[in-house]
Amino acid sequence: MLAQFSFKNISKVYYGENKPALKNVSLDLEEGEVVGVIGPSGSGKSTLIKLIGGFIVSDGGECFYENQKLPLWKIC
Repeated sequence: MLAQFSFKNISKVYYGENKPALKNVSLDLEEGEVVGVIGPSGSGKSTLIKLIGGFIVSDGGECFYENQKLPLWKIC
């Protein structure tokens, strides 16, 4: 099945930080799929959700909607 949203090698480093909040994260989301994001404090859960929601822009990687590449500023 074709993923509705695909995120490939997404990375995010916040200004003034040495360590990336996300480094080369890849994720496929299919229509109607329910996904949980779990992990310890500081592991990038909130950053991932903000990127998927379009609230912040990633520093690298690729985003696709129904196999069409999107500019990073459009969604992630």
